[in-house]
Amino acid sequence: QRLMRVLEEKSLMNREIENLPEDAVLAERKEAGEALTRPELSTLLGFAKIDLFNDLIESDVVDDPYFAASLKDYFPDGMQKDFASEIRNHPLRREIVATQLTNDIINRGGSTMAVRLEEETGHSRGELAAAFTVATAVLGLDDIYSSLDALDNKLDGALQLKIYSRLQFISRRKTAWFITNGDFSKGLSKEIKAYQNGLNSYMKKVQLSQTDEQKAQITADMKELVDGGLPEKVALSLVNLMMKNEGLDVVKAARKSDLDVAGLTQVHNIIDDQLRLGALIRATDHVPVLDVYDRWALNAVVSRIQGARRSLMVSIGHEAKGFDAWMDHKGLAVTRVKGAIDEIINGGEIGLSKLIVAVGQIDELSH
Repeated sequence: QRLMRVLEEKSLMNREIENLPEDAVLAERKEAGEALTRPELSTLLGFAKIDLFNDLIESDVVDDPYFAASLKDYFPDGMQKDFASEIRNHPLRREIVATQLTNDIINRGGSTMAVRLEEETGHSRGELAAAFTVATAVLGLDDIYSSLDALDNKLDGALQLKIYSRLQFISRRKTAWFITNGDFSKGLSKEIKAYQNGLNSYMKKVQLSQTDEQKAQITADMKELVDGGLPEKVALSLVNLMMKNEGLDVVKAARKSDLDVAGLTQVHNIIDDQLRLGALIRATDHVPVLDVYDRWALNAVVSRIQGARRSLMVSIGHEAKGFDAWMDHKGLAVTRVKGAIDEIINGGEIGLSKLIVAVGQIDELSH
C-alpha cells in the first residue's frame, strides 16, 4: 500500500487506469488472507523500477568507477575489446548503469525494497544503491544467485523459493547495515575491498575458533540443505554466507580499533557462546512489527545490540589477561545480562519491550 501511495504521489501511476486495487479493497483482501494477483504484482514491479530508475539517474552513485565493469559487460563480447573507449564514454552510460542497478535491486530485494529502506533509514535512494552494491559484492551474492538459478527444474521448487526468500531478506538487511555502517566517500571499490579482505581473515579464523555448539549448528544446517537436494558446494556457500553475516561486525570493530580481525574473531566467538548476543540478534528477525514506527524501533534496537557487541569485542580484545580476566572483572553484570538474554530467547514470543530492556543491560557491559 505504501509503495502504491508513493507512486501516486509522484504521479507515476494511476490505480484506476492500471486496474490496481484501492486501499479499501486491499484491506478487504488482507482480512481474507488474499494478496495481489500476478498481473497486479507485475504492474507494480514495473512502476517500482521506473520510480527507482528516476531517482538513481539523478544521483551520483551511477558515476562511481566501480560500475565500469558492469557497463562493459552490458555490451557483446566482440565489442568489449575493440570499442573499449567508446563504451567507457557512451552517451547513455549513466542510463545503462542506472537500469542495471534498478533491475538488480528490485529483482533481488522486491518491489518494495527501495521504499521500505528509504523510510526505515532516512537515507536517499543513491545511498541505498551504493549500500546494496557493496553488500552484494562483499557477501558474494551474485555467485550464490547464479548457482541457485542453475538449479531450476533440478531442485524442489518449495526449497528453492525458500532459499530465494532468505537471500532476499539477507540482501535487505545487509543493505540496511551498510547504509548505516558503510563509508562510500572514497568510492565503492575501496569499501568493498576493505570488507572482502576483512571477511577473508574472519572466515579463516572463525573455523579454527568455533565452539562445539557452533560446529554442531553448521553441520545441522549443511545436512538440512543437502538432504533437501541442494548440491554440497551450493549448500556450503549458503552456510558460509550465514557466517559472513556475523563477520561484518567483526571487520568494522577491527577497522575502528587497533586490533586485528583474527584476534577479534576469537573474542566474537567467545562472546556469542557465553552471552548469546548472536542468537539474540538472529531472534529479532521474528519480532512482529505492526507499522513503520515499530520497524524503526526494532532497527534501532538491533543497531544498538550490534554496536554494543562491537564495543565488547574491542574492550575484551584490549584486556591483557584475556576473556576470563574480563569476566572476573564484570562478574555479576555478565551473569545478569546472560540471564536476561536466555529468558528472552527461551521465553516464547519476543517483543520490543523485552529487547529494549536487554539493550540497556548490554550497554552497561560495553562501558
